[in-house]
Amino acid sequence: MVKKIFHMLVNQGVSLNGIARSLTKERIPTRNNVGHWEKATVWTILKNPAYIGKAAYGKTQSVERARPTKRARDGNFYPKHVRSSVKAQPKTEWISIPVPAIIDEEIFNKVQQQLEENKRLAPRNNKKYEYLLSGLLRCKECHYALHGRAVSKSAGKLKYYRCHGLDGHQLPNGRVCSGHHVRVEAIDDLVWGQIKRLLEEPDIVLKEYSSRVEHKQKQQSEYQVIASKKRKEIKQQLQEKERLLDLYQTGKVDLSEIEARLKSLRAKIKRLEEECRLVEKEEKDEAHQLQLIEQFGDFARRIGTNLAALSFEEKKKIVRLLVEEVIVDTKEEEITVQHILPVNNDVLLSKGGRDAVLSAGANAGDVWCARARVSAV
Repeated sequence: MVKKIFHMLVNQGVSLNGIARSLTKERIPTRNNVGHWEKATVWTILKNPAYIGKAAYGKTQSVERARPTKRARDGNFYPKHVRSSVKAQPKTEWISIPVPAIIDEEIFNKVQQQLEENKRLAPRNNKKYEYLLSGLLRCKECHYALHGRAVSKSAGKLKYYRCHGLDGHQLPNGRVCSGHHVRVEAIDDLVWGQIKRLLEEPDIVLKEYSSRVEHKQKQQSEYQVIASKKRKEIKQQLQEKERLLDLYQTGKVDLSEIEARLKSLRAKIKRLEEECRLVEKEEKDEAHQLQLIEQFGDFARRIGTNLAALSFEEKKKIVRLLVEEVIVDTKEEEITVQHILPVNNDVLLSKGGRDAVLSAGANAGDVWCARARVSAV
């Protein structure tokens, strides 16, 4: 199967999506015996040096997840561990382990060259069309990301943001979104208008900082109480574990009598330690957020003097500094901008002759909700 994947890319010129569709159609099982092949799975196989006899250990490192996954959003759950994501490590830090080779090294190198060429030509590396919010948009209905796409029409090239959930040919169960694509200018202009208003009037953010500083002491105390309670529970469970081990070592009980209890205690201790780390992370994040707000006034004064003269790349960098995510709801014709700097104020602006109101979302102070028409034409 691995040889077939390499052959399809090098000798037949089949795309990664095409290979995934072919394997799914032939009902070839994946490693986890899932019936559907993903493009990412094919890419992982093609990048794995183990197939040329050079297995590697330490290719990734566990890190904190920057954003929740689609699966986490769908299931509305926290990750089990604080470090629930992985980050690729430099090849110089890999530990190489010799294993039997099944792919010729020359073929493997050709595949790597092709993958690099694919990366260079990929839409995400587009230099021809400008998408201010690329990588930040998410569909409210299906939680998939939106990507930029240029379409030829009689008026010329028109740019749209399109939800991945509309691409049924790439999904195991077909199309999962009933929304529609939206004009790039409709969303880009609205979000940039908000950011300009923030940079031109930093007092909006600074007022929020004043109210949060007052609230911080109380919240910090709550974090400390919760963390203290968790540590106390961990200590109690460790003492219970030591007590059982003492009984076993003195011969008062058999291992079989306490084995199930020990297993339960270990699992509970591990869970409590993770919960304690999550609480500490929440406290740390809140403190970091306050620091960002405190520094925002200076940041706005440095940038806000000449916003009209900024290049597209400069605007894009500012957007990524201030915006965490933009949720698009094409049914209600509404977008929700989740700012890294929280604001709890109503801001008025005009869009296409209509007034759009930016108001606090469900979690006051965490998001802005911008209501404006997002036309598909």
